[in-house]
Amino acid sequence: MITASHKKVSDSGIKVSDPSGGMLSKKWEPFANQIANASSLGELVSLIREFMEKEDITIGEKSAEVWLGRDTRPSGESLLRAAEIVVGSILGSVAIDIGILTTPQLHWMVRAKNKSLKATENYYFDNMSASFRFLIDLIPMSGNNELEMSKLLVDGANGVGGQKIEEVRGSLTNLDLEIRNTGRDGGVLNESVGADLCRKKRFCL
Repeated sequence: MITASHKKVSDSGIKVSDPSGGMLSKKWEPFANQIANASSLGELVSLIREFMEKEDITIGEKSAEVWLGRDTRPSGESLLRAAEIVVGSILGSVAIDIGILTTPQLHWMVRAKNKSLKATENYYFDNMSASFRFLIDLIPMSGNNELEMSKLLVDGANGVGGQKIEEVRGSLTNLDLEIRNTGRDGGVLNESVGADLCRKKRFCL
């Protein structure tokens, strides 16, 4: 996943999902730090070979798909193309561009793919909506048999999250949802908006 989460729009980074859809195993973190800080191409290749030997990884024996998602940062598309070139240079590997997504969507879709389930964004929305409705059914009704719910305010931080919640809001029944800072009105990603602002400034809309 090509994203820098709640950081400013000029930042970027990557997040790697485990094949199970979970976070990358902690034992891979030292290796990730080493290759990120490699000072030369030669050192990078040497580190990769060393890690492959340690983990008994053989390239080319099996085919592999690497699913690539990104957020709405302007740098995302060029970084995606660079990632596609790198993945394509590995024997037996193919890069799959699955578009602009939230990080949880990517994790869910990787898990679904490796469990031979439908790994599409629409199916993700269907599952999330169904789970939400199951939770709503657990809420006790009021005395007049009506469900009482307060308004839910979502700050999309002018990023992908706001856009995705807009797409799914129609299926979130019985929810009074107000979405702010979707980014569609020209706002800047994570600039004076979002959860990080609340955490740092102790101020929320």
